[in-house]
Amino acid sequence: MIGLGLGGWMADFGEYLAVDAVLHDGRTGMQAHNEWPALWAKLNREAVEETNKLGEVVFFTRSGFTGTSNYSTLLWNGDQNVDFSLADGIRSAIYGSIGAGLNGMTFSHFDIGGYTTAKEFGLVRSQELLLRSAEFAVFTSFFRTHEGNQISSNVQWYTNGTVKAFAVQARYFALLADYRKTVGKESVAAKLPTMRLTSLVFPKNPVPVPFDQYMFGNDLLVAPVYLEKTTSRSVTLPQLPAGEKWVHIWTGVEQAGSQTLDVQAPLGQPPVFYRSNSKFVGTFEKFIVAARDDDIAIVGNFDADGSIVAVAAAAAVDDDDDDDDDDDDDDYDDDDDDDDNDDDVDGDDDDTGCHLKKNFWIK
Repeated sequence: MIGLGLGGWMADFGEYLAVDAVLHDGRTGMQAHNEWPALWAKLNREAVEETNKLGEVVFFTRSGFTGTSNYSTLLWNGDQNVDFSLADGIRSAIYGSIGAGLNGMTFSHFDIGGYTTAKEFGLVRSQELLLRSAEFAVFTSFFRTHEGNQISSNVQWYTNGTVKAFAVQARYFALLADYRKTVGKESVAAKLPTMRLTSLVFPKNPVPVPFDQYMFGNDLLVAPVYLEKTTSRSVTLPQLPAGEKWVHIWTGVEQAGSQTLDVQAPLGQPPVFYRSNSKFVGTFEKFIVAARDDDIAIVGNFDADGSIVAVAAAAAVDDDDDDDDDDDDDDYDDDDDDDDNDDDVDGDDDDTGCHLKKNFWIK
């Protein structure tokens, strides 16, 4: 693969060593079972190192054991369900990534939108889930989608009405390129994860911080939205040194530390705060500009089951070829769906709507 010019791959599985197998050193599969994932990661890394491509090629693994963190260039959380569940949905990706960091994995990520689909049991990906997991991925090390195991049953990033909303999140991810690169280098040098349990950054914080929020590097506090049909969530801000404030990345509003707030979280804008003394303030302020610009407004409304009735680019988008985009209001519709997804977006700014404002890169 490297010889063909590929820049990375999924080093899948690694945990399915047959228990009755016999290895070259005489051990059985049962005896070598736990070490096998580490050996699999080591094999992939050796291929990268022997071709002098370390730093250029990335492979990601899902299985692990003691020693895996020495070899795997990137962890992925495996096959999440396409739902909001704690058991194996988007919420589990939060805990999985933070937990992996505590176990020595510097870089980790997840499938945006999840993977495991079972239409026959009503387990299919909604637009809300796809976009909520995309906005979460913006503030991580890696931004990667997966169509899932039943592609036609799931809303995809390329589904009509979802493309522009997803593009906004992809551009937000790109905005953090310099910060992400710095966090990565610092994390490798300090042997810390990029997604950090809050207590790793604030070990003496007097206010208990929930495990479902984290620090991305030392300067960004992230509180992903993991509940369906939710437009706000509770956030605990750790205590900061004197003279320092937490700044809401979407509005620029400053907050003191050592408090818990209910923070508005419209679709596309999860609660994220940065430290006012960060050397990346200029980068973070670009999000404020993006959120206030009206060139693009992505509007969505939740239906009764928590999916989004429609997501559409507002008419304010000033494109020469917008006449060809009339279908962008359509919700995802597979062959077996009814016609109940044709509701128009009214654009009202009520508490059930979701707004992503500004993407000054889309032309």
